[in-house]
Amino acid sequence: MKKYIILVLAVMLFGCGETSNTIDNVDSTRVETSQIGETCGGPESLLCGAGFECKREELKNEAFGICVDAVIDKTLNCDQTKAPVCAIKDRQKNGYLNTCEAERHGAKVLHEWFCKIDPEVKGNCEAQVIGIGNCEAFAIGYEFDGEKCVEVGVSGCEAEIPFGTLKDCQIKCL
Repeated sequence: MKKYIILVLAVMLFGCGETSNTIDNVDSTRVETSQIGETCGGPESLLCGAGFECKREELKNEAFGICVDAVIDKTLNCDQTKAPVCAIKDRQKNGYLNTCEAERHGAKVLHEWFCKIDPEVKGNCEAQVIGIGNCEAFAIGYEFDGEKCVEVGVSGCEAEIPFGTLKDCQIKCL
């Protein structure tokens, strides 16, 4: 008991020594994130904090947006069953833990399992430019809107792009 008291006193007086939260050989940068109602996107690619997503008016690389709550239906209480699905919300495909989680976030389930690029999109006049995944990489492509070919930009880790150039879209769809 005497040894225990001495140990506790020593720790209180002198501490436990120097501690470090760094990992050798790993470079990291602290990222400041925007909160709900704050600006996101833009040329600086300002990120929203956890649980929020950047809602942009225009899908252009320079477009700023506002951080909004990613959960649309807060009345849905989803269990944590792991049954991954690929779902789409706006122009973004993302993976969700299960169908309920996709619905909570206002996304329409496309299929079971994870999202991947659909090879049927390339050269398809009926396909849209779609971002895949929750990354801030930006891609620009062209799609046919039923009347003309238009440039569309999306963010994501990858993108489904029907046409890489305006000319390719016009040749195929007009």
